[in-house]
Amino acid sequence: AQDETTDLPLARRPRHSGRLSFLITPMPRLTLEPSVVLVGERWSRPGKREELSPYARFDLRVDYAVTDTLTLFARAENITDVRYQEVLN
Repeated sequence: AQDETTDLPLARRPRHSGRLSFLITPMPRLTLEPSVVLVGERWSRPGKREELSPYARFDLRVDYAVTDTLTLFARAENITDVRYQEVLN
């Protein structure tokens, strides 16, 4: 994402980012979804100021279908407790 006026990257928008996840169903009604979120370097302020480091974060989501119409879920982000910043400071 770039500012069309200055041709500089927009603040806090990485050039490269992605998410890799897969579903595991160890038993009926239970689904586990581990995922890795990858975010490349980006700038905290317009004009390429205050560079933010790239990071990788591990998340986990668990779903349990209690009935056909009721599902309970839990989500945990940054399970490995990696230090990262989406916004400077």
